[in-house]
Amino acid sequence: MGTGCSCRLEIGRSSFMLHWSSGELPSLYTPFMNMSPAGPGDSHYAVAETSPDPTPSKTTYWSGPSWRMTAGRDGIAVDVVDPYSQRWQCAAEMDETFSQGVFYPLETPGASGVECLYPPVDRVVFANRLSIEGTVVVHASAVRINDGVCLFCGRSGIGKSTIAQLWQEKAGCSLLNDDRAVVFCRGGDAWAGAAPWHGKNPAVDPAAGPLRAIFHLGHASTNRLRRLDPPVAVAKLLATGVIPFYYEPSVAAATDAIAQVCSVAPSFELDFYPDADVLEFVAREVRL
Repeated sequence: MGTGCSCRLEIGRSSFMLHWSSGELPSLYTPFMNMSPAGPGDSHYAVAETSPDPTPSKTTYWSGPSWRMTAGRDGIAVDVVDPYSQRWQCAAEMDETFSQGVFYPLETPGASGVECLYPPVDRVVFANRLSIEGTVVVHASAVRINDGVCLFCGRSGIGKSTIAQLWQEKAGCSLLNDDRAVVFCRGGDAWAGAAPWHGKNPAVDPAAGPLRAIFHLGHASTNRLRRLDPPVAVAKLLATGVIPFYYEPSVAAATDAIAQVCSVAPSFELDFYPDADVLEFVAREVRL
């Protein structure tokens, strides 16, 4: 990609236009690229070549050892600690809805162009905008089974990658993402797809599909399945959500989106033993 580059990223039902002068788009975003022209609902982000000094602020939404989000010059500022200089540096400035703004590179020698789309800054910006638009990132593996998508949710080590691998190897299903998925509603139906950020398996398929079922995983010596009432389903999916809890507009929109998803797609607790029998058990009980 050369001078004066632009590209469109599509994540869930949200679209982002990136504009930059030099550098390469990080490879994890490549599957989500769409070279079509900008649409009326796209978010627009420019990539600057130099970074301004952080703006002193009386309003802090989040502050940790390596990054913080504050009220900026005309909206929101995201600052990081540069790993080389160990100084706070402005990494992004966005409007209050994260629909437009500017990313800034680190002071690291050689860092330029879209190399400034580094964690956690890219995650902070995209997760907030996705949430505000009703697309929620969740900690789940996403697998396409027949004509729909199933989500397998839970904490690290609970078996998300294991059960996704079983569906791939034993049933020939396709993996969308082994660790991060997105959920949203479209036309009254629940949908799910992949987020760009993955776990151990770098294979990511950005194509979203109808959400057939959500499974919250647990370990067991025998397979057990229990359908969840909507309020419990909402609480469990919220607990797995990668939601910007520090910014109220994002939290409110994400909560509404998850409630809508759980009112349409069935949710279950699935305690399972990690062998191929669980696939037949789930397909039979849920009629996938």
